[in-house]
Amino acid sequence: AARGGRRRGYTNHASEHEARIALATFFVTMLGDLRGYLSAPSPGSPPVADRERYMRYRAGCGDAPGSPLHILASNFVGSGQFDAFAAARLAEVAARRPVPDDAPLFSLASNHHRVNRVEFRPAEIRQSVRAVASRRDLPGRHAAVWSDSVRRRAADLTSPQAYPGDRRGAVAQLARDCAESSIILAETMMVLWTRMQEGRGLNWRKALHALEVLRYLLLNGPVGAVAEAADGLGTLRLLRNYSDALRGQNSRLVRDVASEVCGLVSDLPLLFARRRECMDRRRRVAASDAAGGRGDPRRKETRMLRGISRFADVH
Repeated sequence: AARGGRRRGYTNHASEHEARIALATFFVTMLGDLRGYLSAPSPGSPPVADRERYMRYRAGCGDAPGSPLHILASNFVGSGQFDAFAAARLAEVAARRPVPDDAPLFSLASNHHRVNRVEFRPAEIRQSVRAVASRRDLPGRHAAVWSDSVRRRAADLTSPQAYPGDRRGAVAQLARDCAESSIILAETMMVLWTRMQEGRGLNWRKALHALEVLRYLLLNGPVGAVAEAADGLGTLRLLRNYSDALRGQNSRLVRDVASEVCGLVSDLPLLFARRRECMDRRRRVAASDAAGGRGDPRRKETRMLRGISRFADVH
């Protein structure tokens, strides 16, 4: 299993899940209990942020003066962030609205303690945060699974093993998906940069395939791919001198694609001229498919609304 994981590329989903739980546990422990930092100046009056009450509350939790958490709490109370945070929590209470399922994990876990009357003690907080974060009916879980599927698609396309299917069609579909969602583009680029770093020795195909996918995104994908590639221009320049493959001809393949990609990113007029050529080619292919009865003639490459034929009419 570990060997297969190295071939396919490691995904950080499990680590991200644990980091999310750890951070939410810390913040719920520090700020989850509203009674720890809100007090009413007089009976019947609305509660307000109380700095002294919060410091006494933290001291009662074991944060002795001079301890790291006491210093952290003191700096937090002395900043404007404490007032802004307390005001946001007061606004939530005043709205009297149920906490939505897509709320941050901090809000979901804090609400779980209040609704079920669970004490805000560290042991109970750790247990409740993990239970809430692991619920499969929350939108956040679906987003995590979806994000992991995008990474797996990109990892399969850049694997040193042969792709089980139509690789060219899969890359084209990935480019279309990246144009539909910037999140898919960000997840894809993360995998590509990781593959370029892993492409050494026998894994030289990882770097080669990652560069080929990046080249396709630059020419056929969303404009955002240009900015993503420009952020990693330093990595692309290093790959122009790639020599980590065991055979010289394999290193030359990587260098050739890296030089082409680096040249496109460095010369924007050339890049956008190539993008126009690719767009014209896609339109001709789509028109030919529609005329020959292949594909769906209702699908337009420009994805414009029905009835809009000129760009000036979009607004």
